[in-house]
Amino acid sequence: MDLIRNLDVTIFAMVMERPDRAIYRGDDYLQTQHRWILERVDALIELKETGRMATLVFDGRDPAENVRLDRCFSNFLFRSVEGRAMTRIVPGVLFVDSEITPGIKLADFCAYILRVYYECELDRQDPRGDPYLATIKRYAEIIRRKTFDWEDESGDKSWGIRTMGKEHFFYNE
Repeated sequence: MDLIRNLDVTIFAMVMERPDRAIYRGDDYLQTQHRWILERVDALIELKETGRMATLVFDGRDPAENVRLDRCFSNFLFRSVEGRAMTRIVPGVLFVDSEITPGIKLADFCAYILRVYYECELDRQDPRGDPYLATIKRYAEIIRRKTFDWEDESGDKSWGIRTMGKEHFFYNE
């Protein structure tokens, strides 16, 4: 956590409710959690990193899944009105091996901490007497300080760590 605390990084996360049925897996729709993360990355670059571009880096999966996800991002960035407005994101995805890529290892670690934090509802209670959960809560607070929240022109607040209910997934219907 000292490394994360001292790095010049911004962390975004989606805390998602587990869907109770199969989500849509085609390459013509980018799932909502990815859209919302892209929205946050684009806003961060626009507001704090003028003139720079963001590159999307994902943990490599099987080749077919990598191709599908890359198509989803490309279709979103080039074909949707919302995606075409995101001009600060490099239109392509890098897939790397999480076993040898430090940034992805850190992202996986942060995701684990946040998952346990929200599953155990540590945002609502103090884990007194449980050193493991107390550590998780302390680490989640460090991660929270590394995120970026902002208000848009209409005054709506966007959170760097956002929750997403299962009603926001695209489903096979």
